[in-house]
Amino acid sequence: MKRIFKILTVGILSAVLIGVFSLPVFAQAQEGRKFKVNTLMEVNNEKFDFDAGGEIKSTGYNVLGGVGFFMWEMFEVGPEISFGQVKIETENGGHDETKLTDWAIGARINAHFNPTGKICPYIGANLAFANRKYEYEQPIRYSTDDSTFLYGAQVGVDYFLAEHISFNPELRYTMGKFSFDGQDADYTNISLMIGFAFLM
Repeated sequence: MKRIFKILTVGILSAVLIGVFSLPVFAQAQEGRKFKVNTLMEVNNEKFDFDAGGEIKSTGYNVLGGVGFFMWEMFEVGPEISFGQVKIETENGGHDETKLTDWAIGARINAHFNPTGKICPYIGANLAFANRKYEYEQPIRYSTDDSTFLYGAQVGVDYFLAEHISFNPELRYTMGKFSFDGQDADYTNISLMIGFAFLM
């Protein structure tokens, strides 16, 4: 199921490249909104499930920013970037002095419903190149990191507070696979994002 979802996500996101190169043409011909700039506070619930056994869970906050360009009025494509640090929770529920730092650079595509209305829900897919690094001080100072591609889906809404300003909550599910010191781990993240957007 994950493989099918990954193929569909990558296939959909390939439209981002086509869309970016086609933006000048669509911008001239399109009526309605042209672009969206948003900043979101992301509350993460991440999980690393290691193939060799054991898991690591983390909760924390990220900041995500993105720019989207509208095509055919309802489709929005564009880049986004995020950064954050979280505390690690071990599988036995304890806490230690472990810090997880993460960043990601990627792209999204959203399909907006009721794109000219006051309430504008949307669904979409995302693909990102991401890095996860964790480090701790005890019993010795140690750190390890890995970079990989993550993919997922999101659902959200733009609730317009003014003509060009919207309240923008979003729920996102992301997955992928990391390898830390030769140990492979399946990665999943369910995140709730809350922020604001500027649309023109």
